[in-house]
Amino acid sequence: MKYFCIYLLTCLIAANVTAQTKDSLPAERSDTAFQQVLHIPGNFSRMEVDALGHIYLLEQGLLKKYTAAGDSLSVYNDVRRYGNPTIMDVSNPLKTLLFFKNFTTVVVLDRMLSQRATLNLRKMQIFAARSACISYDNEIWVLDEQDFKLKKINENGQLLLESNDLRLITDHAVKADQITDHNGFVYLYDKSFGFTILDRYGAFKGTLDFPGMHSLSFTANFVYGFKNHEMLRLDLNLKISYPVALTQVFAQASSVRVVNPYIYLLTESGVSVYRLPE
Repeated sequence: MKYFCIYLLTCLIAANVTAQTKDSLPAERSDTAFQQVLHIPGNFSRMEVDALGHIYLLEQGLLKKYTAAGDSLSVYNDVRRYGNPTIMDVSNPLKTLLFFKNFTTVVVLDRMLSQRATLNLRKMQIFAARSACISYDNEIWVLDEQDFKLKKINENGQLLLESNDLRLITDHAVKADQITDHNGFVYLYDKSFGFTILDRYGAFKGTLDFPGMHSLSFTANFVYGFKNHEMLRLDLNLKISYPVALTQVFAQASSVRVVNPYIYLLTESGVSVYRLPE
């Protein structure tokens, strides 16, 4: 009876450890945990993925759009006019925004990558901007880093809305390497600081101290980013981050995007798409 009790106690402890492990992220995953479902070969310099799984790839001055199945869909061949874009925003599958920092210029394309509009922001007296994005209502957000105001403009270059001078209501100089309109808020991400958060009317809502990340991907509940070859999952509500265990295949990626239930890797050989582990 004594040995049976010891055996039963051992089984209970083992079961408890197993349950805790399932609720936490493992320190390491095997290569088979991520199932590759697609590979698009090529020498691509940039990659973005929209909410429908369309893949946008920059190759030798051409912007190429592929279906979620990897079939070529359309091409925009006038990228060379301004050089490589600083920002490629594909958050709206029906409208693609290209931002060229060196020319302070925004190019807007339709879903088939035909050019809709070109905006020279300097004509609007915006001389210092590092990023832009599509707003929730299909207009354009840009942070003017000369007067430190977030501005919404339309495709005709008309100013629709602007925030107050953010220097007067924050304790830091607000900059934006990436702007994202997501779930009712506008997130200004500065790699040296983290997130500055405003609402869709330009009112300041707070900050989040997560500096040093790249390849940011906003999903329904989380933000995924990479820092020092580690993938982080940020909970914007709880203001905490979790490390996500990856395999060695991710170490070769120059850019990564997460669009549930898939993760997209840009490497020297092309783009590989993996299904996220359950």
